[in-house]
Amino acid sequence: MWRFRNLDPPLSRGVLQAVEAKAGFGFENMTPVQAATIPQFLRHKDVLVEATTGSGKTLAFAIPVIEIMLRSFTSTRIHEIGALVLAPSGELSSQIHHVFEIFTRFEMSKTFRFNF
Repeated sequence: MWRFRNLDPPLSRGVLQAVEAKAGFGFENMTPVQAATIPQFLRHKDVLVEATTGSGKTLAFAIPVIEIMLRSFTSTRIHEIGALVLAPSGELSSQIHHVFEIFTRFEMSKTFRFNF
């Protein structure tokens, strides 16, 4: 089993709480897609994934996006973009937005604003 809390590099406290808490995603273990990609993303490597629906792709990129933003030395200023996520449909974009919003329920070292 691949556990989120055993990732290297490790996840920040707030992200780990969001992933594991019942009020968040309620996951302790990663899917194979997440285990293969999250460590690579966190090391700023390029990753290409093709996998079925429900394989954990959204968290596989959402977690590293948030972690990289948390670890950045500077905060984004007003009108600056920290990350841009493109989706092929309004429905998928809404689902991705919902995933990112769950992270806002947990205490992070920086404050994020997600625009949809």
